[in-house]
Amino acid sequence: MPVINTKRNSEHHDSIVIPSSILSVEPTLETKTITASRIARIAGIFQLENILVYRNTDIWNYRVLCDILKFLKTPPYLRKYYKKKRTLSKIGLAYPLNIAIHKVKPDIHANPLRIGYILKAEGKKALVDVGLEKPLEIKLPTKMKPGSMILVDAIHQTPVPEDIYYTGYNVHCIKNSRDLELTVKKISADIKIGTSVKGKNYKKCTRCASARKRLFFFGGPRKGVLEVYGENVFDEIINIMENQGTDTIRTEEAICIVLSRLS
Repeated sequence: MPVINTKRNSEHHDSIVIPSSILSVEPTLETKTITASRIARIAGIFQLENILVYRNTDIWNYRVLCDILKFLKTPPYLRKYYKKKRTLSKIGLAYPLNIAIHKVKPDIHANPLRIGYILKAEGKKALVDVGLEKPLEIKLPTKMKPGSMILVDAIHQTPVPEDIYYTGYNVHCIKNSRDLELTVKKISADIKIGTSVKGKNYKKCTRCASARKRLFFFGGPRKGVLEVYGENVFDEIINIMENQGTDTIRTEEAICIVLSRLS
């Protein structure tokens, strides 16, 4: 029996920064798609708040990673609004995200909590697609543009605060170090943690486990966090896996290990 948890994890609000170069070692779009979807799955399992994709390689891998992460975060019943893209041409190979908010049935009484896509908006009134036969008329808390998404109670046709429920990660696609700096400031994490074999043992970093809002930086296949982001970005640099049994640890594996040991 699956365990479905719609509510947010109240202990930690974590985000990650990953370089686009993680897809550079994947030889085909098929394998790139599978790797990107693994990262999406990990993000859903640990209820990550944000995924920052930092471009440190060619534009193709950057776009593939961003587009796949965004697509998988979108509920299946709203993916019809996505334009066809070459980057998504192998999306059928991706592992489904399957977060609780995506698992809906036609009966709104079985699943009243839904993510809605704003079709039209006039002032604070909007026509919203929530995966039913007809769109709902919703009174918005603030003005929102068509194409935006909002969490709603489909029975009462009212918005629902997103700080209570987990609706998936936000994807930030970042092209340069300046934009990375601005996005990191916007997220306003309590602690910025780099992960590296050159860092100190994670058990010696008490703040790494206790901080509520954490931002973890990960390196790529050929360059570590110090080479990718510089030395002045982090509050702490930790080694999460001393005496590892393999020559290298893939980025998606490192994300799993870090979030598991510091959860």
